[in-house]
Amino acid sequence: MTVKKILRFTVFLIVSLLGAGALAWLVEREGVDIIWSHLRIFGVIPFLGFVSISLLNFLLASWRWQIIINEEGSVQEKKLSLYKSFAHRMAGYGVSYITPAALIGGEPAKIALATKDKIKVSRATSSVILDTLFDVSANIFFMFAGVVLALMHGLGQDGSFTNIIIGMIIAILSLGVFFWMLATGKKIAEPIFSFMHLNRIKVTKRLCRLITKMELQMSRFLQKKKQLVFLLAILSFTVISFRIIEVLYIAYFFDVSLNFAEAFLISALPGLALFIPVPGGVGVFEGSFAALFGVLGIATLNPVAFAFVIRARDLIFVTLGLSHLSITGRNYLYKKLFK
Repeated sequence: MTVKKILRFTVFLIVSLLGAGALAWLVEREGVDIIWSHLRIFGVIPFLGFVSISLLNFLLASWRWQIIINEEGSVQEKKLSLYKSFAHRMAGYGVSYITPAALIGGEPAKIALATKDKIKVSRATSSVILDTLFDVSANIFFMFAGVVLALMHGLGQDGSFTNIIIGMIIAILSLGVFFWMLATGKKIAEPIFSFMHLNRIKVTKRLCRLITKMELQMSRFLQKKKQLVFLLAILSFTVISFRIIEVLYIAYFFDVSLNFAEAFLISALPGLALFIPVPGGVGVFEGSFAALFGVLGIATLNPVAFAFVIRARDLIFVTLGLSHLSITGRNYLYKKLFK
C-alpha cells in the first residue's frame, strides 16, 4: 500500500470516527428511550408512505438521466430504459452514500453500468456529467435560497453564513460559466491541456480527445435541445422541491405542524452536510437538524428521531443500489473502476 493510499485511509478513518462520535453524543444527549418513543409515534405505515414518496422522486430524477442519455444518442444507438436508469442511479446513490464524496462519488458506477448496457463510454460519461450538473445546480440554488430565507428570519446574523454564501456564489458563477461555454460550443479541456503541455504526452493526449468528444456531445445537446433543457431544469427543481414535501410529511406524522418557511429551511440547510467529507454525513446530518430545530424553537420535534426516519429510508435505497451493483457484475465494475 502506497503512502498516498495510507494517508487517504487515515483521513477517511478520522472523519468517520469524528462523525460517529458526534452521532453517539447526540443520541446520548437526546436519550435512546426518548428517540425510540418518537419513532414509535411515527409508525411503520407512515414510514412506508415516506419511502413511496421518495421512490417517486427518485423515479423523476432517473427519468431526467434517461432523457439525457437517450437524446444524446442517435436513432441507431442503444437506448436506456427507465428501469435501467432507475436501477443504475440507485447503485450510484448507494456508492455515493458510503463514500466521502456524497454528491459525485457514485457517478463512475453509473457510467460503468451504462456501458455494460452497450452505451458508448463517451455518451455515458457526458450524460452523467450533464445529469449531475443539473442536479448540483438545483441543489446549490435550493440551499442558497434556504440561506437567504434564514437570513431574512434573523439567522446567521453573527456572520456564520458568510463563508457558505461566498462558496455558493462562487459555485453558481462557476456552473454558469461552464454551462455558457458548453452552450456556445467553446472548448474547455483542450486549452487547459495545451497550456499545461499535456497534449504532448500520449496518455493524456488520448484523455484530452475523449474529454473533447464528451464536451462536443454536451454542447450539441444544449444547443439543439433548448426546449428539452428547459424541461430538464423544471424537472430538477421539481425533484429538489420534494424535500419540502418530505419534511412536512415526516413532521405531520410526528404530530408537529410546520409552516412553509420552517419546512423550507429544514429541507434546505441540512443539505450542506453533503459538502463535508464524512461518509453519509454521519453525525453532521443529525447535528444540523438539532442545531436548526433549536434556532427555530421547534422543541417538540426530536432531531435525532427525525433524522433516523430519513436514514432508514436511505438504508433501504443503499441496500437496493448495492444489491443491483453486486448482481449486475462485480468483476466487470471492478475492472472498469479500478483497473
